[in-house]
Amino acid sequence: MSEKEDWWITPSEHTWAKGLSFEDELQRIAERISKSNTTKKRAYYSILLTQLVNGCRISEACEAVFRWAETGKPKVRVRVRKRSDEYLRLVVIPDAVLEEGRTVKRFLKRSFFNAHFINNMVHFTKYHLYNTHALRYAFITKMSNEVSAQLIAKMTGHASLKHILHYTERVKAEQKLEDSVLEANTHLSLPKRIFREDKIGEIVS
Repeated sequence: MSEKEDWWITPSEHTWAKGLSFEDELQRIAERISKSNTTKKRAYYSILLTQLVNGCRISEACEAVFRWAETGKPKVRVRVRKRSDEYLRLVVIPDAVLEEGRTVKRFLKRSFFNAHFINNMVHFTKYHLYNTHALRYAFITKMSNEVSAQLIAKMTGHASLKHILHYTERVKAEQKLEDSVLEANTHLSLPKRIFREDKIGEIVS
């Protein structure tokens, strides 16, 4: 199955939850940064990696990488979207992006951080990988096994715990269900079946 087709699998009640593995995406995007043959793609993948490791929105990741390109500071604060209180959150630029510093900065300094750039980034994300919130929630899924929902909300800039709690509790519930079924399977002692032309499916005790 192609990557473009893969973006549409895993139906969900919420389109941002695609069940992505944080560790798998971390490795995949880092490899794409180093293997991309254009500065534009390296910059775009650098933004995606920044979004993944910080659990931020794509627009916030764009702003953070632009600020880093301008200031050279690997830790920046950006305005959280969808909040009316001008809340600023911390975004840390990952090492894989810092190592591409000169190349990525050169491209970004020829670009402008505006709605048009963010829109291009959104289309790039959807066409090549997944929807724009999938990486954000891969981060939240990982964090849900390590810290409280309240701390996740602070880290990601959520003003309300409602969505965080709904998502993290659902993830934990589904994981608990899977673990329960796996445990039940270990206690089952099913009879074996033989398959012969004259006696298909005969049970062997």
